[in-house]
Amino acid sequence: MRIVTAQLHRYAIPLRQDFVTAASHHTHREGLIVELTDDAGRTGLGETAPLPGLSSESLTEAETAARQYCAELVTRELAADPDAIRAALPSPDACPASTRCGLETALADLAAQTAGRPLARFLAEDAATVVPYNAVLPADATTCPPDVEVLKVKMGALAPADDRRRLEALLAEAPPRVRLRLDANRAWTPRQALTVLEGLPVDRIEYVEEPLVPAHLDDLDEVHRRCGLLFALDETLADPRRWAELLRREAVGAMVLKPTLLGGLFPALALGAAARARDKQVVVTTTLEAGVGTAACLHLAAAVATAPCGLDTLRFLSDTLLVEDPQVEDGAMRVPSESGLGVRLDRRSLETVATFGGESDG
Repeated sequence: MRIVTAQLHRYAIPLRQDFVTAASHHTHREGLIVELTDDAGRTGLGETAPLPGLSSESLTEAETAARQYCAELVTRELAADPDAIRAALPSPDACPASTRCGLETALADLAAQTAGRPLARFLAEDAATVVPYNAVLPADATTCPPDVEVLKVKMGALAPADDRRRLEALLAEAPPRVRLRLDANRAWTPRQALTVLEGLPVDRIEYVEEPLVPAHLDDLDEVHRRCGLLFALDETLADPRRWAELLRREAVGAMVLKPTLLGGLFPALALGAAARARDKQVVVTTTLEAGVGTAACLHLAAAVATAPCGLDTLRFLSDTLLVEDPQVEDGAMRVPSESGLGVRLDRRSLETVATFGGESDG
């Protein structure tokens, strides 16, 4: 496949409700849609959407890098396979992670279309066709949603004692079948973590995601010993040099993969495979992306996840930028069966900010 045109489209989408975590307070979502067209007329889509409070790069930095690499991709001839895509892009440590994620997704979308396979099966032959997901409760919410099996509860925005009372109320309200995943977004010291976690029913808490501030990461094992709960890592995984050591930690029971933070689908796929080899749970979650990025996470989850995933975030957006969202039924999201990502872009809310190839270069 030869790339003949590359376009960048900027979006800004208000949220239907504020999304509060310990790390940030979001009222809207901004990002870029990457659109690549090849010489056969196929279109590949990707999303570059750094998340304030989590991503190390700003949207301006991500766009500057995207313009550079889009210009370099035009006229490139690529084989429709993962190795060729990896070779065509900078390494994850040489490019903003969200930029690389958007470009890589668009190329993988094109390659999967060329191969005539859904992106999930391009990533893994035995990919699932449906992916169960967990519901999400922002850090300022106190009521368990109805009809959920797994509930991810954002923590850390309140004082530890208040978070403990909020959590006890949720446990009392939620049916016994509901398993909770707690996410503190690295808000607590070990002492604060134990204030919230010590004595909680182990059978009701699936794991606690990123409980400790970065300076206390080495205290995970001791906090685990004291409270008996397993932990999941997310933001900490942005540094691939630590993956091997983190996978050996007994306190770590799950790896949470966010392609926007990890630099794309293929780095996330590699980490997921390593986690599965260590018998860790593998969970894929969005970073509040619009529809294109969420669809990419869905395909990745179908390829590598071993537990319900954090895909139920499009409901927070007032516009998903898709003609039709992925199908949801009985707590699971259906993987599109069409080749590639299997989604179509709704352009009404997009501003085209750059075009490379074709008749213009802007």
